[in-house]
Amino acid sequence: MVLRMTFEKEKKMSSPQKILDILNSQNNQAKIAILQSLAQDDNYDLPNIVVKKIENMTQDSDVAICFWAKKIYSAIRNKGQQLEETLNLNDSLTLTELFKIVEEPSSTQHKTLKALERIFQKKEPNSYGQIVNFLRKCQNKVIISFLVKNLGIFYPSEKTLVIIFPYLKSDDERVIANAIEGIASIPTKKSVEVITQLLNHKNHRIKANATKALAKQNPETAKSAILDM
Repeated sequence: MVLRMTFEKEKKMSSPQKILDILNSQNNQAKIAILQSLAQDDNYDLPNIVVKKIENMTQDSDVAICFWAKKIYSAIRNKGQQLEETLNLNDSLTLTELFKIVEEPSSTQHKTLKALERIFQKKEPNSYGQIVNFLRKCQNKVIISFLVKNLGIFYPSEKTLVIIFPYLKSDDERVIANAIEGIASIPTKKSVEVITQLLNHKNHRIKANATKALAKQNPETAKSAILDM
């Protein structure tokens, strides 16, 4: 534990060359410690020479070194892919092209979310129906939670409320919490009634979101409800 903490501190202070020196050393304990430390960082802002060294270490005969090297290298590659996907989604893409990305089964979750983000930002009234249709057939809870929140933000209406309400019964707390945020963006009497019913929810995240949403729509009602809790 002491060794790991020492290298955690050293890694934050050291240069890429210092990290590379440790990875090139014969001290397996030191290698494992620095790899564990790098794995916890998740920034992975490393020069190519260090990344290449870590890639080579994925074939190391030491099981622990191999495990941590694979973990870091996989994360680096994933981050690179996400960055490339984000850069490829430039502002010149049309709605048709963006929806094609969303509907494409091979699109990653990250790429789908970025495409949806661009679609919402365009605020085109004609996109509403396609977004709702995609939501209804979507099975990915992360994407669903993103959609129910942003539908309320970008298309606030009674019609949108009806679409979001069923997701308050989801078995996923992220979906419910984000549905509350979406509903909070649509100030109606019905919104206040529904949000109030969730103030005593057993899940703390959902309860907190309901409290914030109610405070946003009706501060007096929120204050009274909180005092009664």
